[in-house]
Amino acid sequence: MADGTLAKMFWDRVERSADKPAQQFKQGGQWQTVTWRQVGETVRDVATGLIALGRKKGEAVGILSASRAEWVQADFAIFSVGGITVPIYPSYTAEQVAYIVNDAEARLLVVEDASQLAKVLEVRGRMAGLGRIVVIEGHEGQDPTRLGWEALRQLGRDGLVVLSPGRGARLSARGRRMALQIVRRHRVLESFLVRILGLDWSVVHEDAEVLEHHISERVLEAIDRVSGRPHEDPHGHPIPDRHGRLRSRHLRPLASLAGSAPATGAGAGRPARMRSYSANTLPSIVRRVSLLSG
Repeated sequence: MADGTLAKMFWDRVERSADKPAQQFKQGGQWQTVTWRQVGETVRDVATGLIALGRKKGEAVGILSASRAEWVQADFAIFSVGGITVPIYPSYTAEQVAYIVNDAEARLLVVEDASQLAKVLEVRGRMAGLGRIVVIEGHEGQDPTRLGWEALRQLGRDGLVVLSPGRGARLSARGRRMALQIVRRHRVLESFLVRILGLDWSVVHEDAEVLEHHISERVLEAIDRVSGRPHEDPHGHPIPDRHGRLRSRHLRPLASLAGSAPATGAGAGRPARMRSYSANTLPSIVRRVSLLSG
């Protein structure tokens, strides 16, 4: 975490003023005081929860809410993981919310309560890139694309991500297994869209991103079965197994095959993944190794 950033300043203040008041808000007609240590605990939970949901550095996260303690905590969490906070006025119409979410390419939206959630759900179908919705207050229901504030914090406390302020974040062993299960879901769907439905491999990524949030494990298993249980997705990436484990593969750089006799039949190799060959280098390597089509 670079010096002089808001994230560094925030975490330095948490450490320096741990037991001093950080926020005050009314609850049940009474003023409540939260210390810097308590705010730090909440922000850490939310930040690791965001990472567990797949949010990455540089991604936008929208906040549709009036001013409140959780708004600030969400903002601290977003910039602690390198994200970009996109504030949305709670007075905006559903159409305006959809425009901002799409324009910012926000993948996750934090909303204040049931009334703001209802507004978002009016235009949910127009926000194809939006994956998850977090409801700060009054969340009910079992929709897998929505979760409450405390559920997000619990996700952060589940030990999937280890956040070290000033040094970054990493997945725990359990978090890595779960991440690979999510990767499996996406890649199985991409394979299904290409192998069974005949869609072009270059356009299925976004379709798979939408579908992966709306199918059960039973349906995913059936899709994998009818697709022939492929070991690789259409892009050449390995598909983890049901237990979140990657199958071992033995890949050789294309350039290392130069001068070898081209294999044919069952023993023939095939390109598995494009890496960093330049436009000038790749054609010469293809000629040297006598790469065959098919």
